[in-house]
Amino acid sequence: MTAISPVRLPALPQELIDVIIENLAGDSTNLQACSLVSSSFREPAQRRLFRAIYIHLDETLDASLIHATQITSSPRLASFVESLKIHFHFRSCLFKTRVSWDGPPLILPRLRHLELNVIDSGFGMYFKLLPHTVQDNLLRLMDSPQLEHLVVRAIKFPLRILHSLDQIKHLELFPPFACMLKRDPLPLPYHALTPNSSGPGCLDTLSLIDGMRDTAAFDEILAAFEAPTSTVSLDRLRGLAGLIEGTESIRGLQRMLDLAGGTLEALSITFFPFDADFASAEQLNLACLSKLRWLHINIATGTTEEACPAIARILSSVTQDSGVVDVVVKAHLPGGCSAAARWGCVDEVLADKSRFPVLRACVVDLPAQSGSPEIAQFLPKLAAKGCLEKSCNKGIGMVNT
Repeated sequence: MTAISPVRLPALPQELIDVIIENLAGDSTNLQACSLVSSSFREPAQRRLFRAIYIHLDETLDASLIHATQITSSPRLASFVESLKIHFHFRSCLFKTRVSWDGPPLILPRLRHLELNVIDSGFGMYFKLLPHTVQDNLLRLMDSPQLEHLVVRAIKFPLRILHSLDQIKHLELFPPFACMLKRDPLPLPYHALTPNSSGPGCLDTLSLIDGMRDTAAFDEILAAFEAPTSTVSLDRLRGLAGLIEGTESIRGLQRMLDLAGGTLEALSITFFPFDADFASAEQLNLACLSKLRWLHINIATGTTEEACPAIARILSSVTQDSGVVDVVVKAHLPGGCSAAARWGCVDEVLADKSRFPVLRACVVDLPAQSGSPEIAQFLPKLAAKGCLEKSCNKGIGMVNT
């Protein structure tokens, strides 16, 4: 079939656009077709069709670099892309450093979301092991003028690179070993945060994993952003999510909370303590968070006898007359549903109106077990104040106070 010049394509009917959305959107193997079709777009709604592009890199990079070249060779298509996900499908030990990213540099002027991820690998990889041409292109993408959300998974990432990325508002860093063990912080409620009014250089939300083997993410990122060469500040954070283990992790998290206490609205903490060291968790103090509105506590291991006092202690550290409106407590504890009485200390704190006067909703997520008691038995004081519902298959109860 003879190729049709892009400039001769007529405006597309809605029926054809629907077919394109179903078959081509986000498909890097059809980028040439996307480029051809995009040349006929007239309306902004049509241009948003190709706002997300996915590039999968294999061990040789050959096919993937062809896809990247197809983007860069079509400036019109490149100008549409707002979200880019690059997945590396190889182990770092198998990577051939002689491979290079040939062709023009990958420039996406409207890029807002960038995700780098290593999958199908038990070890992750080091950023410095990538070919220099690939590193240069990735660094160029990170420096895109409209980039706001950066996600780096299973890649040992040099934090010094972040010093000059003052346009980024949302940062998520997950080290290789944590991704191998399928541990992530619980997501932040981006929709619940107030509109961002911070200027350039003020990070808005941060998600980290700390304490995994040789990582100390909280201390490392604090040191990186406090360096004299850094143009990025953490003192206006509005959302923080972290997976932590042990006393050192708690200390790093506490330092960050003290720094951002005047602006932090959402806090999501996942505890995965080795040897069920809940004494370190009880050292966490949330009294500095004067603007906290959303609190999520997740206990990923341990027993009910140890976890419940730790949860209650953390909740009781919230300042009096707090503005907290949503609390979520998750506990992956053996026998949790058969030990309702042990949740009395948590119920006591959450029902305290002097501490949580505007609490609107409390969600308790426990593993469902056969013969489990009604969820109201866990939080009777909260249940008496509002409407309590239970999910029969997940054991999730919500109290509206």
